[in-house]
Amino acid sequence: MNQKYFMAKTPAAFNNHTDIKFVAFRDLVSWRGRQLLSSDIRSTYPIVRLGDYIREESLRVHLSASPEQEFGILGINNKEGLFDNYSDKGANFNQPYKKVELGWVAYNPYRLNVGSIGLKKELHKNDYISPAYVVFSCKEPLLADFLIRILRTSSIINILNQNTTGTVRASIPFYILKMLYVPLPPIDVQVQLLNTHDRRIAKAEKEEKEATHLFNQSRQFFLNQLGIQEGCKEAISSSHTFIQYKRLSTWASSSITDQTSFNFTHTKFDIQPLKRVITTFEGGKTPATSNSHYWNGDIPWISPKDFKSLYISNSEDSVSETAVSNGLKIHPPGTVLGVFRSSILRHSFPVAMAQIATTINQDVKAMKIKEGIVTNHYFLFYLCYLQNLVLEMASRKGVTVGSIDSDKFLNIPVILPSIPVQKEITRQIVAQHSKINALNESAEAHRSAAEREFMQAIFNTER
Repeated sequence: MNQKYFMAKTPAAFNNHTDIKFVAFRDLVSWRGRQLLSSDIRSTYPIVRLGDYIREESLRVHLSASPEQEFGILGINNKEGLFDNYSDKGANFNQPYKKVELGWVAYNPYRLNVGSIGLKKELHKNDYISPAYVVFSCKEPLLADFLIRILRTSSIINILNQNTTGTVRASIPFYILKMLYVPLPPIDVQVQLLNTHDRRIAKAEKEEKEATHLFNQSRQFFLNQLGIQEGCKEAISSSHTFIQYKRLSTWASSSITDQTSFNFTHTKFDIQPLKRVITTFEGGKTPATSNSHYWNGDIPWISPKDFKSLYISNSEDSVSETAVSNGLKIHPPGTVLGVFRSSILRHSFPVAMAQIATTINQDVKAMKIKEGIVTNHYFLFYLCYLQNLVLEMASRKGVTVGSIDSDKFLNIPVILPSIPVQKEITRQIVAQHSKINALNESAEAHRSAAEREFMQAIFNTER
């Protein structure tokens, strides 16, 4: 049978009519011309169609068929890649989940273009993942880890951004990924490039580990200063509870008897419910993505993906004055922000202080503190260091997306030393965080250098 081909011109072809591509009919899964440009990369290594080296794995398991059995669920982000997310009983899953075998790859089709992809390794204990994610395996001689590194390079991300589907929320489904063309060195070269890349990353991880150690030190200092004990999970009450009337923020028995991992009985300072130390507690919204007049303006628009450190000075997305005039509120610098809806809430409660005037999306809450009762930095560190308390008392777990119950959050106890004591505590912590930030910045520089060197080795035109 004769192979049928179609011609597609790249942008250069429209100028000189010399750059013409012949596309096999089997590769033509879309008539969109820009998707035929995925092969427009340069390398001295062979350029191959990715669809010939990857295979989608769609094994789905009805976990609910074993209602009492515990199942481990995997998650994906753009930092760790694949990670053990949580475990739950089969009865709590209302849809089949995908099985992920050792050596398989999974990615978030809505966030592949920011690096949300990972490899199932022996260190992972969990075996299932949400059906919203794409799972695939690699065929020889393509190494899965090598492919992941390629897909995270800015060169490939730029191509992916030009080939998304969806008008409201851009995505990269598997059929689009298969159309991508990538360099494919011999296996021994792939291994060599991975080893070189890993040495750079090891330097970054060493500094990140040191930063984590300093963070834990400052956290323990904070808890000690407030007289908070952490460790064994015990109820505030077993049979009889004695509590000072001035500290009783609500008459609901659950607020007295809930179990937490934190013991406040040894603190010498006043305790108030969180709702008494803030004046503003409100979320944002997403302007219509179909209206281009709302987007790419000069006003930051913070969403959960911007919570990368304790201080936010920019955002990946921005909005226009038109969006603000249509009901999007601008919050001033110094506002404490928290993520209230995200899958990350299964294990973390991201908080940060805005160092810029900014808008926020609907998954984020903005909190303005009462001056004279609490300082911005103290409140920020309190939520950061006691995020496990927030999760224990206020998390509302969904099957795929976790959230924080606002009413329960507003009743979380806040220990309130005097303002001078708060300032002295935070003064020492801020100094420690300067060292932490320096280590994290150095680690990021190593990661950037690793990607740059990897790209130069892969996408070079000379060897």
